[in-house]
Amino acid sequence: MTTQSYNLSGYQNTKVRFWMDFMPVGSSTSQLQFSFNNVSWTGIDSYSSPYTGYKEYILPTLDNRPSVRLRWTYVCSTNSSGVENHWIVDDLTISSLIPDQTPPSLVSNLQLITAENGTVSLSWSPSYDAYFSHYEIYLGAGSSVSLTDPMYSVAYDAILGQMNTDSISIGGLSNGLYTIAIRAVDLSANASPLSEPLSFVLGSYPSAPQNISITAHGNDLLLSWNAVTEDIAGNPIAVSTYKVYAADTPDFEADETTLLRTVSTNSAIIPPATQYRFFKVTAVAD
Repeated sequence: MTTQSYNLSGYQNTKVRFWMDFMPVGSSTSQLQFSFNNVSWTGIDSYSSPYTGYKEYILPTLDNRPSVRLRWTYVCSTNSSGVENHWIVDDLTISSLIPDQTPPSLVSNLQLITAENGTVSLSWSPSYDAYFSHYEIYLGAGSSVSLTDPMYSVAYDAILGQMNTDSISIGGLSNGLYTIAIRAVDLSANASPLSEPLSFVLGSYPSAPQNISITAHGNDLLLSWNAVTEDIAGNPIAVSTYKVYAADTPDFEADETTLLRTVSTNSAIIPPATQYRFFKVTAVAD
């Protein structure tokens, strides 16, 4: 008995299962075989003893084949007249583990809750996948992040193995600028793209004052600049004072030796007597 041709393209770990009632006689030979061309046949199993029940075979050799036939052969050289013998095959199924190739949905709405004392707290809108495995959080030092940066997952906190998890805190960080992103991974190792990155700052790092200008102010000079309201990551920050530095050469260091004055507003009066030609301004956060 030979089956029709089955297209098993895309199958993995192909499983063949069928029910049989086998009652041989004498020196009969019986085989289950497969073929990819209906010409040459390869044995899967042979039978010689009575059997009733299901047979099941895992046959990776059939994986991803566009044309597969099965056949059951029975040869008996003994005169079976008047002797009970039969082979009934029924309920054939060919199944496969179809690989999951769909990644989880993108993790969205990544937001900063707090960033202080060496710890950052984050929240996000969870991903979805019917076969969800875990979240992976990547933390880059500086203004960018990639899959090569340090990764935090279930080894760091087991809650990252739960799909409905929507927040976490990561501690033990030094002060500085960081950029973070998150992705979801399923049981087949499919991963969503990284979320939109989020930059944050630990410690007080106001952005640099912009649009510094000098205008006449009576007999003095007025040095002014835009007020600083954000840190270097673009997050809101409160600035308490500004430090004004001055020197005769453009490439000078802004340090205590060149500090001219500290002011609480975004401007400073510069007496002509100072005779400085180059200025720098830094912001100091509360």
